[in-house]
Amino acid sequence: MKDRETEETSTAGSGVRERVHVAVPFRRLLTEYWDLVASQGLNLELGMDHEALDRFSPDRFRETARILKERGVSVSFHAPFMDLSPGSVDPEILAVTRRRFSQLASVAAIFNPLTVVLHTGWEDDRYGWVRKPWLAAATETFLRFSEELAKTSRARPVIENVYEARPDILLELFSRLDGAAGFCLDVGHALAFSKTPLSGWLSALGQCLEEVHAHDNHGAEDEHLAAGTGMVDFPLLLDFVHQMPAMPLFTLEAHTPEGVVQSLEFFTGRLKRPPRARTQGKEGNP
Repeated sequence: MKDRETEETSTAGSGVRERVHVAVPFRRLLTEYWDLVASQGLNLELGMDHEALDRFSPDRFRETARILKERGVSVSFHAPFMDLSPGSVDPEILAVTRRRFSQLASVAAIFNPLTVVLHTGWEDDRYGWVRKPWLAAATETFLRFSEELAKTSRARPVIENVYEARPDILLELFSRLDGAAGFCLDVGHALAFSKTPLSGWLSALGQCLEEVHAHDNHGAEDEHLAAGTGMVDFPLLLDFVHQMPAMPLFTLEAHTPEGVVQSLEFFTGRLKRPPRARTQGKEGNP
């Protein structure tokens, strides 16, 4: 009986691994996370920050993409975001942001990721007084990026909540984008930074939901703890996504290898349907 229970648990854990990605900065993949990735058979959301884009050559990216493909690893991307502003009213800052996104699109052509997660950079206190020009510039930035991705990969851009206090700015942005990007709900950010409960985010933007960033905290800081170790209402989230026509991709964002393992254990038996299939766009690497 014990052996059967162990086998069932192992099978369930394997199923969860097939349904989720694990967020890992590309620059830390081979040095800190490779043993975990190789031993656990994990799929990856690769963080392509400014350091990764500037430090690694196209040949290095191609070699890594080849290895991941041979191992059957599914890949998504997280775009650079530090100091970038997709809706900046300063044309020089806007140009730098768009150039970084174009740089990322060229790397996406190598890996052919499922999704690319993007931040808006929006904060009410900073941009509320230039809302209209910000929205116009951000819409153009994300439309351009979506078009660039579509030329060379299957990648779907998804926009993540970070410091947005309420869903309204994202609602307006998605209306302007008219299907060119989906929503990535970061449940940890919603708890730590927003003034809107998780139910409000799901009610407002659930129809756009295509990816979930799953990590936990206690409501005051963005701790990036293992799922189930803080105050995020995961039962509410899971109840919602299990009723969706196609379940979103889940990405685990605990910031330590130990937290990743804990999150995998937490979702074992809780994620009961696979994420939506990605059949559009270019074929190639995972």
